[in-house]
Amino acid sequence: MQEIIQFQHIHIELPFERILRRLGYRSGTTMLADSNKKEIEKKVCDAFDAMDLQGRAGVVSIEHINDEQVVLDDGSIFKSRKLAAFLYGSEKAVIAGVSAGKNIMEVIQTAVKNNNVSDAAIFDAAASEIVDDALGWILDNLRIQLRSQGEIVNTRRYSAGYGDFQLSNQAVFYSLLKLDELGVVLTPAFILLPEKTVTALAGIITLR
Repeated sequence: MQEIIQFQHIHIELPFERILRRLGYRSGTTMLADSNKKEIEKKVCDAFDAMDLQGRAGVVSIEHINDEQVVLDDGSIFKSRKLAAFLYGSEKAVIAGVSAGKNIMEVIQTAVKNNNVSDAAIFDAAASEIVDDALGWILDNLRIQLRSQGEIVNTRRYSAGYGDFQLSNQAVFYSLLKLDELGVVLTPAFILLPEKTVTALAGIITLR
């Protein structure tokens, strides 16, 4: 794997509309008073302030792809027929991971303990959407950098837990990205903690 790039200053716009949709609000079908919307937006900002977004990314070379798995040049293996099809034709891939840190989970858990179910739901939805956008932001940055080198990064990304790309593959992400250096823990069930931690990869096609 090429040098790991660490991102400590991630700049995204808060995805208020997507957070509202995640909470069940639908434009044109769900009535939401302006005062309620402003209160939700305030809590979204509170959630963002409680997050310590950090990410890591790098480029891996693909040694071999067959119908069952993707073999990287260091011997790491991603087992998934759908991922193999997704990466078909790619000689490399970008892998990335983002963590929102421990504090936001403590904020959510405190709201639950205090029976503030509504606040907990808003904080949770905000954290999920924000960390997803942060991952997209990192991949967009790598996309721009690599394009100048004649390499095109797929606009779609693939994450463990999707389709037949089982969560056990998180172990490869965890090892390659050294997510332990971000304070992330991989459980025996292949869950990344803190909970609001996500990983993904995208194929790279080299222009000749």
